[in-house]
Amino acid sequence: MITAHSSERSFNQRDQELFARLSGDHNPMHTDAVAARRLMFGGPVVHALNTVTWSLDSLSKVLPSFGSLTQIRATFPAALLVGDRALLTWNVGNKVAEATVNVGDQTVAYLEVHFGPETEGETVLDREIPIQPCLEVEPHNMPMASGSVDLEFSSTLANQIIPNLYNRLSSVQLAVLLATTRIVGMRCPGLHSIYSRLNLTFEEQSKSQELDYSVTKWDPRSGLTSLGLTAPGVAGNIGCFYRPTPVKQPSINEVLSTVEPGQFSEHSALVVGGSRGLGALTAKLIAAGGGNVMVSYATGGLDAEQLADEVRTSSAKGTISTCQLDVLEELESLPSLTMPYTHIYYFATPRIRGGRSAEFDRALFREYLTYYVEGAGRVLDRVIPIATEDACFIWPSTIFVEDQPEQFPEYVAAKVRGEIWCAEMERALPGLNFIRPRLPRLETDQTRSLQPVQTEDNLTVILALCAPDRRKSLT
Repeated sequence: MITAHSSERSFNQRDQELFARLSGDHNPMHTDAVAARRLMFGGPVVHALNTVTWSLDSLSKVLPSFGSLTQIRATFPAALLVGDRALLTWNVGNKVAEATVNVGDQTVAYLEVHFGPETEGETVLDREIPIQPCLEVEPHNMPMASGSVDLEFSSTLANQIIPNLYNRLSSVQLAVLLATTRIVGMRCPGLHSIYSRLNLTFEEQSKSQELDYSVTKWDPRSGLTSLGLTAPGVAGNIGCFYRPTPVKQPSINEVLSTVEPGQFSEHSALVVGGSRGLGALTAKLIAAGGGNVMVSYATGGLDAEQLADEVRTSSAKGTISTCQLDVLEELESLPSLTMPYTHIYYFATPRIRGGRSAEFDRALFREYLTYYVEGAGRVLDRVIPIATEDACFIWPSTIFVEDQPEQFPEYVAAKVRGEIWCAEMERALPGLNFIRPRLPRLETDQTRSLQPVQTEDNLTVILALCAPDRRKSLT
């Protein structure tokens, strides 16, 4: 084989929206940046089929002999995220081509394409696919799940997004490709899905108007799923995973049963990054124990208000308020931070991920530092004038500092630097107590994976973090 073509690209949120309209796959993992931050990848994921169509469009632009597909195989070993810089490399032989899509040293897609001369085929319905509800197949229903989708797409959108492929490939073949992501992302498994593999074979004249699917393999332990695909002139299968659902933190009623009445009645707490996850659990504990808490959020305003409503409609004796606060911006103008805080809990964090290269990723390290050190410094500067004497600044670190997992060197290094910053601030500001516990691995949206991972009980650990008589034991 010879190298035929290479190309680089970063997908943005506008690209996501356009491809969702073209394919009909509006799964929030791809299109809703706020919702996606709660899922296992920590941000919007580029549609696997968007990677495929971009790759094929790049090939068809430079390869005159590419007119139709006879077979296509693709695997997606890692997620391509919005903003990642993807490198596409095609190697072309006699009627077959192979491609890799890499981010750094990590392969996010592999394609093998067998192609033939251009064919007319049949036309499909030319329209923008109406937005449908994103279905959620329950695990116990997965073994018998089946259905069909119409073969359709908007020629206007296709010509805008993938013009070279649209002008080369028959409408049926293109519609079949696009239908596979709609099946996985919107139908089966639907809401909680990850597209992982594609294998399709086409006859010379595909005359399909719809594509049938049915589950042929389902592993409830791993969530691994295989879907058989059938249509006149088309046969193949899709591999996907039933993605772990977002972590559901203990309810306010569960928290109330754990906390002693009045346990936190002397707390006036600011919880930075408190709209979800461990920050939200911290806010519940303090309010349940009779304390006053301000929950800040950067983008999750709806999450913060739902949390506040849950607390206010319960029997919790404490009070709860919310405010917008982005630690990456200057904070001088925030009028809502007026309470004389006794405790400041700092949970602000970006998406925690490993580097895409074998080498230390300095850009990723700097991103962590902007949250863990620079952002914490902005919050500290803002609250110092209104903090009580002997107030506590709680900056959670991680047991990873001790364990040194090799896949997260940038994260570990940033947490070490943050611990040093806390020590420096404590010396510079003797009126404040800086508490930097190394928390064990807990179950959060950031730690969710396809493989089960042992974690500690969130409620037990966070209660120890908040309780005055136990806090010091975590430092």
